[in-house]
Amino acid sequence: MDTRAEDRHRPSPTALAPTPFAPGDRFLIVCPHPDDEVLGCGGFMLAHPGQCDVLCLSSSGFAEGGRSPEEDADVRIAEFHAVMGRALAGGQGRADGRRAIWRIFGKPPMYRQLRAHIPEYLEAMRDIRKYACVFLPHPRDGHREHRYITNRLFKRLLLRLGVVFGGPRIAFYEVWMPMGGAWTPNALHLMDKAALARKLDLLQGYASQLAGNPVPYAEKIAALNRYRGIHCFSAHAAEAFHLTTIPRYLATGWLCHNNPYREKFFEV
Repeated sequence: MDTRAEDRHRPSPTALAPTPFAPGDRFLIVCPHPDDEVLGCGGFMLAHPGQCDVLCLSSSGFAEGGRSPEEDADVRIAEFHAVMGRALAGGQGRADGRRAIWRIFGKPPMYRQLRAHIPEYLEAMRDIRKYACVFLPHPRDGHREHRYITNRLFKRLLLRLGVVFGGPRIAFYEVWMPMGGAWTPNALHLMDKAALARKLDLLQGYASQLAGNPVPYAEKIAALNRYRGIHCFSAHAAEAFHLTTIPRYLATGWLCHNNPYREKFFEV
């Protein structure tokens, strides 16, 4: 095989990694539900203690495990506080019940409930220009609530705040579906074996989402992160992001938040 021809098609590791932020930058991680912030950005959060704020838009809550939706939401909120206390260097990030999470109960879809809390979200985001970057689920994520937040709700919040030019960059992250196509990863947070282990250990704080769940989150996210390490040949694992600007983000169109893949899955 002509390895020189193959090398021409390899991505440049220096062009992709690490995520290009300056020391001391502050970051806002927007997560739809407790645990999404660790699944998509846990390694990045642990590598930037005291620099990340987390805005969790919905506690979520289901009648399962003998609990009511309200009781389940209480469990998830308690887990969120405990995990944030570890991830954000003893609570240096904005991880308290007044600013980081609101109790919104009921099974998905939660679009009406989310819209009802827009004034609270606007209050939490009033200083958004102080952040170097805002992290969001990518626009084609496999979870329709994630897509709704990125494609509709957060755009509406930015426009209400008048933040179009001169604001932070946007970084899309992966949870329920890998990025591709227009959302090709263009930045990585690299993790060695120990860093990936710390992320997976942090994820264990969401015991209610791991115990008895048919989706083995830790196993699958670890596999995705190890696979993303392919982009940089020296990396054991990586979290992948698509970095863009607010004007480009707003210009992508108000994509449909319904799941385009729901009827296309099949068992082999």
